[in-house]
Amino acid sequence: ALERIFYLSLGIETIENITAREKYNSLSDEIKKLEKKQQHINNQKDLFHDELQDIVNKVKSYGLIQNELELDDAIKQIENLLENLNSNKIYTEESERNKLESQLTLMQYKLRNLTSFQEEYQKYQNTQKKNLESLLPIDYLLEKDNELVKTSIYEDILKGYKEQLFEIKKIISNKSPITNQIRSVQIDLEQKLKKIQNSISNLPDENKAFSSAKEKIYFLGQIKSKLELYKTSEDKENYSLQIKNLQEKLAKISIVDTSTKCDNSKTIAENYIKSYMNIIGNSLENYKNYIPSFDIKGKSLRLINPTKNVIETIGSSSNHMFMQLLFSLGTHEVAFVNKSKFLAPFLIIDQLSRPYYGKNNEKKNIDSSDDEAKIKNAFKLLDTFVMQRHSENGNFQMIILEHIPVEYIKNLENVHVVEEFFNGNALIPHSEYEKSI
Repeated sequence: ALERIFYLSLGIETIENITAREKYNSLSDEIKKLEKKQQHINNQKDLFHDELQDIVNKVKSYGLIQNELELDDAIKQIENLLENLNSNKIYTEESERNKLESQLTLMQYKLRNLTSFQEEYQKYQNTQKKNLESLLPIDYLLEKDNELVKTSIYEDILKGYKEQLFEIKKIISNKSPITNQIRSVQIDLEQKLKKIQNSISNLPDENKAFSSAKEKIYFLGQIKSKLELYKTSEDKENYSLQIKNLQEKLAKISIVDTSTKCDNSKTIAENYIKSYMNIIGNSLENYKNYIPSFDIKGKSLRLINPTKNVIETIGSSSNHMFMQLLFSLGTHEVAFVNKSKFLAPFLIIDQLSRPYYGKNNEKKNIDSSDDEAKIKNAFKLLDTFVMQRHSENGNFQMIILEHIPVEYIKNLENVHVVEEFFNGNALIPHSEYEKSI
């Protein structure tokens, strides 16, 4: 909540965008929950599908339905069988499984041979690559053909080498015809292998026979119960439609990406703060040439050592005072530039300096590093800020409570002393509560 409030105050975010983002996140979370539930149901269905295949294979093993039937057709035939328990028709195909398993073994053997051939062919290609390296000077001779002094047999020798070079390059090419042909055969065999495996999975492991009619009736009763359980499982809630509806709602939500505006706001704040640091000057002592880093996410201001590229830990209370002023003014400047509706152009600062109880007419030379010089620079900074806001056709007001002598600020254009509290004059004058009641 604090982060949202800060982004709103800087004018980086809007109420509408935050509301849209929260709605988007809420819908996304709901979709994830439903998808998780749907995945659980799908896993159960896959598991039950395997169990159902086992049921069908058991029925096939007794020859009560044909072996070649796929799962859905097999279930329909089992349902017909359960409606007519007196049927004595038996389907036996003892050799079907053996035949398919033989085909499977043959396919696997062929694939292994192809893989082995590929490995040998790769070794052959590697050998030819080495031969190619030995013939590379031929390429060089061809390039320098016009510069060579040739003998009578030069052309014949060169022709022979060129032919060898061409053949080797063709052999080691990754797209050679033989490589493509091997891959084509592999794909075909893999498809056939998968088809045979599916066919085998639809067959019982062995053929069985009932020892009595009673055993057959009992077996079919079990099958009927399991199929009814399967149908009940199929009727389980499906979240697909709910997920689809939520995804459609999600697609209609428009969210403005504020990352660019956030980066721009950070840059604006840092540029203004750097100019404020120039006004303060030597009051920041060793940190006057440091680089400001306006940390929007951390809601703080830090200073980077330009010679080490590290964030420095700032010491001394006066530096902390200036850091607080720089951060506050930088924040207000960003809010002004972004036309924020949520940060009023107003600051109340209660005693930015340490308590100072000097005499009203005290005069002395002020060194740039003294506390008095620092408090003067602090007021000069605040005065310049208000002046700059006016020049930007904006407005700003500060109420500052301080213990310093009034002459410290008498030459500042935008500073107006409302009241001085001395000798019994206070927010509630002493005379008011000293009166006799």
